[in-house]
Amino acid sequence: MVVCENISRGGLCFKSSRCYDKTAAIEVAAPYTPGSPDIPVSARIVYVQELPEEKMFRYGAQYLHPVKDSRSSTILSAL
Repeated sequence: MVVCENISRGGLCFKSSRCYDKTAAIEVAAPYTPGSPDIPVSARIVYVQELPEEKMFRYGAQYLHPVKDSRSSTILSAL
């Protein structure tokens, strides 16, 4: 569980005490509602800001979406 600061069609910003690498692949359960099934969404960390006073980190993550390539196979690409 993390503190989500904002969420949009392209990604989200969240705070966590856990340290992730800037290009780490993550899976987000969005939207998360207690008692409801999670909807997993793949994302990649694109921004990291250390918040030493809070002993936390602020992250920007971009969703990864399947995109058709010229050979008509599905690939994952950051948009």
